[in-house]
Amino acid sequence: MAIAERPAADVARPIAPEAVARTTRPVKFWALVGGLIWTYQIYILMKWVTGPFFHEVKPGPTPLPSAMKIAIVTYLVIQWALFFGLGYRWVVRPLWRERTLGIDGVLFLTWAGFFWTWDPTGNYLSPTFTYNSWIPNMGSWVNGIPGWNTPAHPGAQAPEPWLFTAGAYSVFFVLMPIFGCWLMRRIRQRYPRIGTAGLLVIVYLVVAVLETALEGLLWMRMGLYTYAGTPDKLPNLFPSHYYKYPIYESFAWGIVLVAVTYIRWSVDDRGESIAERGLSEVKATKTAKNGLRVLAMVGLLYSVVIVGYFMPYWAFWGAHDSTFPKDVQKRSYLMDGICGPGTQRACPGPNVPLFRAHSITITPQGTIANPDGGTRPVHSTMASG
Repeated sequence: MAIAERPAADVARPIAPEAVARTTRPVKFWALVGGLIWTYQIYILMKWVTGPFFHEVKPGPTPLPSAMKIAIVTYLVIQWALFFGLGYRWVVRPLWRERTLGIDGVLFLTWAGFFWTWDPTGNYLSPTFTYNSWIPNMGSWVNGIPGWNTPAHPGAQAPEPWLFTAGAYSVFFVLMPIFGCWLMRRIRQRYPRIGTAGLLVIVYLVVAVLETALEGLLWMRMGLYTYAGTPDKLPNLFPSHYYKYPIYESFAWGIVLVAVTYIRWSVDDRGESIAERGLSEVKATKTAKNGLRVLAMVGLLYSVVIVGYFMPYWAFWGAHDSTFPKDVQKRSYLMDGICGPGTQRACPGPNVPLFRAHSITITPQGTIANPDGGTRPVHSTMASG
C-alpha cells in the first residue's frame, strides 16, 4: 500500500531534466553506502570463517531446564514458519510474478542481512549481553571488527545463535512497521488534521510498549539471551534475574522502528521510499533495480540503526560497568565462558573494572591473573635525596 504525501498537482507536473538528475541522487547515494557496508560485512565474515573463532561455544556444565528447552524449540519452529511464509509472500511471489519487489520485500531482505556483523556489536566496549549457547552456534565474528574491546577465546565468547537471530529481524521488524503504518492510517481517518510528526510520536510510544513485551516478557523469559551487563544505575525490569531487561532498550529500538515505519509510510505514487527516490529514472533492468533498492535500503536503514541505536548504546550502556546478576552467573549456558565461575576473569562490577583484551584481570577468587599474555605493570619508586 502506497501512501502519497505529495499534492496531486506535483504528480501531474512534467519533470524537468535537471529535476531528474536531482531525484536520482538519493537512491544512488544510499546504494553506495549500502554497498560499502555489505563489503565491510563480507570482509569481517571471511575473517571469521577462515580464522580460529569459527568455533562452537558450548553451553557448559549447567543443565538447561526442560521448560526452557521446550519454549525455545517451540518458538524457533514458529519463527521459521513465519520467516518462510512471509519470505514467500513478500519476496518469492512478487519476483516470480512481476520480477520486482515491494517495500516489504525490500525491508525483509535488508533485515535478513542485518544480524551478520551488526547484531552482537552492543558488546563492542564491554560484555553487556550474552546469548544462550545451547542454541546451535559457531561462535561469532566480532573479534575481526576493528577496535573490538571485549576479550574472547575460541569457544569462550558471546556466540551468535543464527537459528534465532537470522530470522527474528526479518519477521518482527517488518511486521512492526506494517502495524505502525496501519495505526497511522486509522488515526488519520479519525483525526484528519493530525500531522505526520504527531502520528509518528503515537507510533513510537506504542512500538516501545510492543518491544518491551516482545523482548522483556517473551524472549528474555524463554532464555534466548540475557542483558547481564547493562548498567544497574539505569532502570531495569527484574534486575536480579536472568531475564533482567533494561527498559531503555525499548525506547532505543523504538527510535529505529519508528524510523523504519516512516520509511515505509514515505512510499510515493511510484513505489519509492525516501531511500529509493529517483529509482524510476535510472535506466536499468528490473533485476538491477531490485538490487539497487535493497542496497539503498541497507545504506539508509543500517545508518539509522548505527546512529539511533548503537552510538547511544556504546556511550551510555557499553562504557559503564555493572554487576552480573548471580542468577546469570550460575547458568553456564548464558555466561559462555566470558567471565565468572570457571574463568580467570571476575565479571565487571562496582569493585571490578571493565576488562580489555590482553589486560591483567581479577579472578573470581580475587587474585590477579594474566590470561592473555599481557605484561604486568611495573611499579617504580623515586629515591629521595
